[in-house]
Amino acid sequence: MTKICHKCKQVLPLTEFYKVSKYRDQVSSTCKECDNARRRKHYQANKEQHKKTTQKYYQEHKEEIIKQNEEYRIKRGPDWWRTVGRKHYHKYKKEYSAKRKAKRLASHVFGVCPICKQYGRLCYDHDHATGLFRSWICGACNIMIGHSYESGRTLFNAIEYLQKH
Repeated sequence: MTKICHKCKQVLPLTEFYKVSKYRDQVSSTCKECDNARRRKHYQANKEQHKKTTQKYYQEHKEEIIKQNEEYRIKRGPDWWRTVGRKHYHKYKKEYSAKRKAKRLASHVFGVCPICKQYGRLCYDHDHATGLFRSWICGACNIMIGHSYESGRTLFNAIEYLQKH
């Protein structure tokens, strides 16, 4: 079965409409896409009010929410997170095994850092966006890159600042 969305005027299957029990045909008059756009627009226009309402609700129902969360965790059981972790591990097995191997080696890797040219223990450096290994660098340089959010522009600005002062 199909229905016409009152907003975008498209003919869509009923699965593209939210269920609304008070309507005769039990589905919304606007499709999910149009309804979501309306909700996003309303939220953007009323962010502060939404935040206040959410905080007020949480404060009024804090004990109930905490109790529900505890019951949920108990129902799922302590092994649930392990199974989720295992699924995630198998999905990204190659990346994890490479990282694990590199970290195991890292405790024994000594050499010259390619950035600061200092000799010492080197760290495993990887791209946070892709997870791919870049090089072995010293801990100080690794922290420097991390604090700059891996942005070359930020590092260039830092160089200009140091040269200026």
